[in-house]
Amino acid sequence: MGMDLGKIFSYYVLPNLGGGNGAGAVPMSEIFQRVTGISKDKYYPVALAILTLGSTIALILGVILSRLGKTFPNLASDGTQLLRHLGKEGDKVQEASERAKSKTEVKPSPTDIAAGFVITGGFYALACFVGGYLLPDIGGVIIHPYAYLVVFLTIAKILGIIPEHFCAGVRYLSKFVTEKMGPMCFAGMGIAITDFGEFVNALTPQTFFVTFMIIIGVALGAGLLGQLVGFYPIDSSIIVGLCCANRGGSADVVLLSATDRLELMPYAVVLSRIGGAIVLALSSAIFAVYF
Repeated sequence: MGMDLGKIFSYYVLPNLGGGNGAGAVPMSEIFQRVTGISKDKYYPVALAILTLGSTIALILGVILSRLGKTFPNLASDGTQLLRHLGKEGDKVQEASERAKSKTEVKPSPTDIAAGFVITGGFYALACFVGGYLLPDIGGVIIHPYAYLVVFLTIAKILGIIPEHFCAGVRYLSKFVTEKMGPMCFAGMGIAITDFGEFVNALTPQTFFVTFMIIIGVALGAGLLGQLVGFYPIDSSIIVGLCCANRGGSADVVLLSATDRLELMPYAVVLSRIGGAIVLALSSAIFAVYF
């Protein structure tokens, strides 16, 4: 398309793989400003337009893949699992998944929800301290506090540091914020920091084609790698690929609902958050190289 490689990476690839808007494009625009010295207001509207376009393409492609899975059932599951049945090993994984699912069905008390609020604030404060003062960059690569937040929470969950009833409180709080407060927060952010002229100017046939090819590449790559490690390729394309190429948690719900895979939401959440944190870390190096 005659476009500069740095522009494709910075404005097209990174926003579409950055974990959404609030957890992706917004902190990525802040990293862009810190690394390049160019105002984030010049980056965010373009990134948001491309992210919105990519999320729409991902949704349409997900529905097409879902229909393809019904035509060729050996390529897709019934919408409840990623892993193909692989004999005894497959049974073990399925049993572990069922046990994990049953453990998460804990109803939080008001105290648990309040504790979840304190835990969330505490980890956020820790991430801001480490990312802002203690270790803002590693080897010259700027690490956004959100990336530290994902890493710290992932480690805490793996090690079982947070009691399960408090985790249930955090999940309830997250659901409340996402479903009830999310639209208001994102509307305010959009009005406050989006240059709508830049947003509209970014939506060109050239932008559509490049974004379309990126989403196709993400879906194809995830499907092929999923096949290699024992996943259903279509489920892998949707959960591992397309859920990482849309506008985050709310878009995950829409995509998985449209493809009858809402039971796989936990996988999508983990992939979006961890994958988005990795992309945020990579964005600093890419901005430094091409700007």
